[in-house]
Amino acid sequence: MRIRVFIVSNVRLLREGLATLLRECPSIEVLGANSVQESQNALPTMTTDVALVDALSPSDSDMVMALRNLCTRMRIVAFGI
Repeated sequence: MRIRVFIVSNVRLLREGLATLLRECPSIEVLGANSVQESQNALPTMTTDVALVDALSPSDSDMVMALRNLCTRMRIVAFGI
């Protein structure tokens, strides 16, 4: 069973680079990599196991909560670079 991952970041270079690296891992299926706004539209239409969320500032906690409300069964891993 592969882990279905979606990457959320407003930094295009970061999300595309992370997606490229994770696609090389046979146990991970990258479903997509979008900005915060695009992700709020895309995520509810997918069956995602984990969202990797670039949440650098304290105000990003609202965005994480919004994603949690959209996809209640999805796990969220927040990171900041």
